Amino acid sequence: SYPALVVDKSVVLRGEEGAAIDGGGAGVVVRITAPDVTFEGFAVRGSGSLLEDESAGITTDAPRTTVRGVIW
Repeated sequence: SYPALVVDKSVVLRGEEGAAIDGGGAGVVVRITAPDVTFEGFAVRGSGSLLEDESAGITTDAPRTTVRGVIW
C-alpha cells in the first residue's frame, strides 16, 4: 500500500490543533524522503499492523529530519 502522505520536498509542516493524518489501517502513514523536513503538531494514526509490510506511523531515511509534537 502507499503512504497517506509522502513528503518529497524540504518543508516545514506544522499542524494546527486537531490536525490529523489517517492511513486507513494499511502500511505507512507518513513517509519523509526529502532532507531538511520538520514535521510537527499532527495526530498520526491508522498505520497497518503487518510486520512484513514494515508498517509505521512515520518513516524516514532522509538527513536532518525533525519530528516533534506528534500524537500517536
